[in-house]
Amino acid sequence: MKRFSFILLFLSILFLSYSCETTPEQEYRKREAKELASGVRNDSLFLGLYLGMTMDDFYARCWEMNKMGLIMNSNLQPSSEEPIRLYINDFDKNLSKDPILTYYRQGKEYPIAGFDELSTQLVMLKKRFRQYSKFANSSLDQIFTEEELNASIKRKVDFFYSVIVWNEGGSFRMEKLPDAAQYAPIHSILIQQAESNEPAEIWLGGNLYDIQPSIGRLDGNQGLRLIAKKEGERIVYESQQLGWKGQLRDIKLLKANGQSYLLLGRNDEALQVYKLREEHEEL
Repeated sequence: MKRFSFILLFLSILFLSYSCETTPEQEYRKREAKELASGVRNDSLFLGLYLGMTMDDFYARCWEMNKMGLIMNSNLQPSSEEPIRLYINDFDKNLSKDPILTYYRQGKEYPIAGFDELSTQLVMLKKRFRQYSKFANSSLDQIFTEEELNASIKRKVDFFYSVIVWNEGGSFRMEKLPDAAQYAPIHSILIQQAESNEPAEIWLGGNLYDIQPSIGRLDGNQGLRLIAKKEGERIVYESQQLGWKGQLRDIKLLKANGQSYLLLGRNDEALQVYKLREEHEEL
C-alpha cells in the first residue's frame, strides 16, 4: 500500500512539474511556430475566396463567378432540376396562411429559414423537434407531413438572372442580360429608342435590403446603362456602371428647356435627379 502511494505521489509531482513548465500559451506558441515553419498556408475559404485578399482581388473573383453562373443576383442558385419553391398553407391551423421557401442541397429539399425563425412562425414545430440537431438533419418531407405539403399552394422559380424579352414581329424571344446586370435584383427599367433600327439605351436599377439575415441583403446594383446594338442576328451590349445608391424602384426621363434629366425614385429615400449630357455618353 505504501509503495502504491509513493508511485501515485511521484506521478502527481511529475504531472505538476510538466504543467508548470508548459503553459497553454506556450504550447500554442510552439504549435504556431511549427505551422509557420512548414511554409504551408491554409487561408482558403470557398469558391476561390481566401483570407487577406485585397478588395480588387475580391471583386475580380466575384465578377468571374458571376460570369460562370456560380453567383447570380442571390446566394440561392435555382435550376430547372432543383428550383426554389414556395409552399403556402395554414400549417398550424390558426386561420392564417404561412409561406415556406425551400431550396435543394445535395438532391434534397430543405426550408431556407432556420429552426428559430421557422418555429417562431409555426410554434407546433417546437413539439415535433425537441433538439436543434434533429431539425438540422431533416429535409422538408421530414419536417412537414405529406398531407400538409400536398394541400399547399405551390410555386417555383427556375432561375434568378435578369432577362430582356424582345418582340420579334409577333413572337417573343427571352435573352439573359449581360453579367454586369446580374449583381442584384432589378426593380426599375427605362428603355429609350428613337427608331427601331437604332441602338436601344437601357437604364437599370434595383437592390433589395429588407430580406431575412439568412439570405442577406442584395445591394450589388449601383445603376447600369446598357447600349443594345444589333450586329447581324446577335444583340451586343455596351455597359456603364453609374454609381447610384439605394433601392431604386423607378426611373423616369424628364425633358425641360432642351435638357434631359433622369429622375430616380428610391425606396424610403429622397428623389434623385441627374442631368444628362447632350451626347448621352455618360452622366
